[in-house]
Amino acid sequence: MVWLDPDSSPRHIEETRAYLRDFNQVVAKTSTGQKKINLYEKMLALHPNRVNPGSLWATAKVLKGNAGRHPHRSAGVEAGSNGRSVADRRGA
Repeated sequence: MVWLDPDSSPRHIEETRAYLRDFNQVVAKTSTGQKKINLYEKMLALHPNRVNPGSLWATAKVLKGNAGRHPHRSAGVEAGSNGRSVADRRGA
């Protein structure tokens, strides 16, 4: 078993603060009529290496409307948190 040594550097707090500041600015600059994909893509452009972009997509759905599919997911495939489809995890 591999044990991970978590990086508890204070830089993570500042990176998170910057992400939240950027998010609030992008939301303020994105009109209500604009699609959630605009919010999602703008944030990915600002923070391309941020962990778990699925959380960003879920938040964009709530703020900009619930319709639509995650832009990086193929139609008809339900992906799990590890990126594998449900069928893959079932051994299908």
